[in-house]
Amino acid sequence: MALIVVTVYLLGFLGLLVFGGIVGLTHNLPVWLNTYHIAYFCTLSGGLGGLTYCLRSVYFHKSVRKDWDRDWHVWYVIRPFQSLIMGLLAFIFLSAGLMVLNADSKPESAHWGYLALSFVAGLKVEMFLDKIEEISKTVWGIAHSRLLEDSKKIEKRRDRNG
Repeated sequence: MALIVVTVYLLGFLGLLVFGGIVGLTHNLPVWLNTYHIAYFCTLSGGLGGLTYCLRSVYFHKSVRKDWDRDWHVWYVIRPFQSLIMGLLAFIFLSAGLMVLNADSKPESAHWGYLALSFVAGLKVEMFLDKIEEISKTVWGIAHSRLLEDSKKIEKRRDRNG
């Protein structure tokens, strides 16, 4: 039963992302948000990356590995939100020049690059957080957090298992 609830939740989240994308593409965003339409789509792209990862994890752990574990339910609930945040952070770091894309000089291709990186940031949250911590250490001298180190170990185990 819990597997069904998690799956329905994730598909519902996907529906909200699709709806948000349609609203953005039809130019029905609020005026204040229109100014930040690239950031908006980067946020959605990050969420889509996270949902892709979560949905893959559901079928992999239930059907392929047959090791579905209730202890991970909270992860399935929080991960899509974390991925939305990572998509927005990808936009911010790119816009600030702290990350650089090797994209065409055409503005449209740069937007696609922003969306692609945002998707990857949402898909691979731990790796993106690691990159942000690496940048913050290099630019500002801020050391890596212990929470990230512990989280990376757990996420690597999860990645190896599926």
